[in-house]
Amino acid sequence: MIQEELCIFTDGASRGNPGPSGAAALIYDNNDVLIDKISSFLGQATNNVAEYSALLLALNRSVDLGAKRVKIITDSQLMARQWSGLYKVKNLSIKCLYDEAKAIAEKLEHVQVVHVNRIENKKADKLVNEVIDRNMF
Repeated sequence: MIQEELCIFTDGASRGNPGPSGAAALIYDNNDVLIDKISSFLGQATNNVAEYSALLLALNRSVDLGAKRVKIITDSQLMARQWSGLYKVKNLSIKCLYDEAKAIAEKLEHVQVVHVNRIENKKADKLVNEVIDRNMF
C-alpha cells in the first residue's frame, strides 16, 4: 500500500564515541498509525554516523513505501541543522552519508528534518538501544 505522507522518528546511538552503535526508525502514516519499525546494528561507529545511518534507513524505507512527502523527527540537532543548510558538513565520513541521504531524498517530493528534544523521541531511542543490547551481549 502506497503511503504518500510519512512521519518518521529516527535515532542513532553509540555506546562510547566510537563504540557499539545502532540506528532505528519508527514510521507513521498521516493518521499517526505506526506502519513499520526498522533497526540495524552498525558495529563500531560514532554517534553522528549512527544518526545519519538512521536517516538513511528512514529515507530508503520511505522510497520503498512510495512516499512523496516525509517528515523526519530526530533528536540530533546537528543533523537537522546540517540538513537545512544552517551548518556545513565538514567531517568526511559524515559528508558521504549526508550526500547519500540527499541523493535518496531527491526521489521524494519533499523531505523535512525536524529537531525535537530527546524526551519527544523516546520510542526511537528505545528501539535503537534494544538493537544495540541484542548485539552486545
